[in-house]
Amino acid sequence: MKIKRDQQKELKKIEMNLHQLERLSTQSGFILDDLLEMKNFPDISEQQRNAAFHQAASRQQVFEISRRMSEKKDREKVVIKMAGRR
Repeated sequence: MKIKRDQQKELKKIEMNLHQLERLSTQSGFILDDLLEMKNFPDISEQQRNAAFHQAASRQQVFEISRRMSEKKDREKVVIKMAGRR
Protein backbone atom coordinates (compact mmCIF):
# COMPACT_ATOMS: atom_id res chain seq x y z
CA MET A 1 0.00 0.00 0.00
CA LYS A 2 1.36 3.37 -0.99
CA ILE A 3 1.63 6.08 1.65
CA LYS A 4 -0.03 9.34 0.70
CA ARG A 5 1.74 12.67 0.94
CA ASP A 6 -0.31 13.89 3.93
CA GLN A 7 0.40 10.61 5.71
CA GLN A 8 4.13 11.11 5.06
CA LYS A 9 3.90 14.58 6.59
CA GLU A 10 2.19 13.19 9.68
CA LEU A 11 4.81 10.46 10.01
CA LYS A 12 7.56 13.07 9.81
CA LYS A 13 5.85 15.08 12.56
CA ILE A 14 5.66 11.98 14.74
CA GLU A 15 9.30 11.18 14.06
CA MET A 16 10.35 14.73 14.97
CA ASN A 17 8.34 14.54 18.20
CA LEU A 18 9.92 11.20 19.09
CA HIS A 19 13.41 12.60 18.49
CA GLN A 20 12.59 15.58 20.68
CA LEU A 21 11.25 13.23 23.37
CA GLU A 22 14.43 11.16 23.23
CA ARG A 23 16.55 14.29 23.50
CA LEU A 24 14.54 15.57 26.47
CA SER A 25 14.70 12.17 28.17
CA THR A 26 18.50 12.08 27.90
CA GLN A 27 18.71 15.64 29.24
CA SER A 28 16.47 14.85 32.20
CA GLY A 29 18.00 11.46 32.90
CA PHE A 30 14.81 9.43 32.40
CA ILE A 31 15.06 6.27 30.36
CA LEU A 32 12.03 5.93 28.11
CA ASP A 33 11.99 2.13 28.26
CA ASP A 34 11.79 2.31 32.05
CA LEU A 35 8.84 4.67 31.81
CA LEU A 36 6.99 2.31 29.48
CA GLU A 37 7.10 -0.41 32.11
CA MET A 38 5.07 1.77 34.46
CA LYS A 39 1.73 0.61 32.88
CA ASN A 40 -0.24 2.95 35.15
CA PHE A 41 -0.96 5.42 32.42
CA PRO A 42 -4.47 6.90 32.72
CA ASP A 43 -7.00 5.88 30.11
CA ILE A 44 -7.67 9.24 28.54
CA SER A 45 -10.48 7.94 26.35
CA GLU A 46 -12.37 6.74 29.43
CA GLN A 47 -11.85 10.10 31.09
CA GLN A 48 -13.17 11.83 28.00
CA ARG A 49 -16.21 9.52 27.91
CA ASN A 50 -16.95 10.27 31.56
CA ALA A 51 -16.60 14.00 30.98
CA ALA A 52 -18.91 13.79 27.96
CA PHE A 53 -21.45 11.78 29.97
CA HIS A 54 -21.44 14.35 32.79
CA GLN A 55 -21.73 17.19 30.31
CA ALA A 56 -24.68 15.49 28.60
CA ALA A 57 -26.37 14.93 31.97
CA SER A 58 -25.85 18.57 32.88
CA ARG A 59 -27.27 19.72 29.55
CA GLN A 60 -30.25 17.42 30.03
CA GLN A 61 -30.93 18.98 33.44
CA VAL A 62 -30.72 22.48 31.98
CA PHE A 63 -33.07 21.44 29.17
CA GLU A 64 -35.60 19.99 31.64
CA ILE A 65 -35.54 23.14 33.78
CA SER A 66 -35.93 25.31 30.69
CA ARG A 67 -38.82 23.19 29.44
CA ARG A 68 -40.61 23.38 32.81
CA MET A 69 -40.14 27.14 32.91
CA SER A 70 -41.52 27.59 29.39
CA GLU A 71 -44.51 25.35 30.20
CA LYS A 72 -45.14 27.42 33.32
CA LYS A 73 -45.00 30.65 31.30
CA ASP A 74 -47.35 29.18 28.70
CA ARG A 75 -49.85 28.26 31.43
CA GLU A 76 -49.59 31.78 32.86
CA LYS A 77 -50.28 33.26 29.41
CA VAL A 78 -53.39 31.11 29.05
CA VAL A 79 -54.63 32.15 32.48
CA ILE A 80 -54.02 35.82 31.65
CA LYS A 81 -55.82 35.50 28.29
CA MET A 82 -58.79 33.79 29.94
CA ALA A 83 -58.91 36.45 32.66
CA GLY A 84 -58.83 39.16 30.03
CA ARG A 85 -61.81 37.70 28.15
CA ARG A 86 -64.14 37.85 31.14
